[in-house]
Amino acid sequence: MKRKCCYLVARTSENVICFARYDSECFDSWLDFLKKFKPPKYVVCDGQNGLLKAINKAWTKTLVQQCQFHIIMNGRQKLTKHPKTIQGKQLRKLSLRISNIHSPSSAIRLGNDLKKFIENNLDYLLTKSLKNEEEWYTHKRVKSYAFQLLKVYSSGNLFRCVYENNLKLANTNNFLEGGINSPIRRLLSQHRGMKYEHQMQLVELYLFNRSKLYNLVKLGEHLGLNNPQLVDIAATAPIAVISNVGTSKVLIIRVNVQKVSIFY
Repeated sequence: MKRKCCYLVARTSENVICFARYDSECFDSWLDFLKKFKPPKYVVCDGQNGLLKAINKAWTKTLVQQCQFHIIMNGRQKLTKHPKTIQGKQLRKLSLRISNIHSPSSAIRLGNDLKKFIENNLDYLLTKSLKNEEEWYTHKRVKSYAFQLLKVYSSGNLFRCVYENNLKLANTNNFLEGGINSPIRRLLSQHRGMKYEHQMQLVELYLFNRSKLYNLVKLGEHLGLNNPQLVDIAATAPIAVISNVGTSKVLIIRVNVQKVSIFY
């Protein structure tokens, strides 16, 4: 499924509030998805470039906290769990301190240590070797992770949860990764023989059942839609769009605080 499409999902700590299917996870997909919402005060997300660019464009005043777990695991991927070089070991230790930062002073101290590490090892990080008549960074994985950490730290997105402590921001998006993505992967693994179309219906059914609007499908059945299927949810209204599987009949339900309006 991941080669054919992807699902972009937004949720609070309690519910899925929106999801949509796109051909790929890129800037254009994220920008279209984010336009379904009014800009929130803050968002916790991974560091996917397309998502961060879309947030900066669509939600200019929204505070961002990048998932610290993703950043630490990215360091483990690039440096390995047990780096062999002295610089790799030093950078690995710095990255493991991230999850233990709970005050602005300790965050600043880690940032200063990171900048000092890069300054002291700049020649090492920028060393190049000749391979097949082309120049390559000799220690490209250490260099890549060091400057990645510096970029995230300098943006303020690494320790937003510390600087904006009054908002009580989460420092990871595990409630999405573990609460939504992992169960979906298990579902698809358990139903590997399903056709592609049925796999999509399975994912959408799971996400719909985790949303605030899952009971509205019963209303669709009551209005004569056989086997209604969720197409989209927009959080701003919010709006649920339910289609009749195998037909072109569509039910749109707009939910306000005091009434439910139905258009079909």
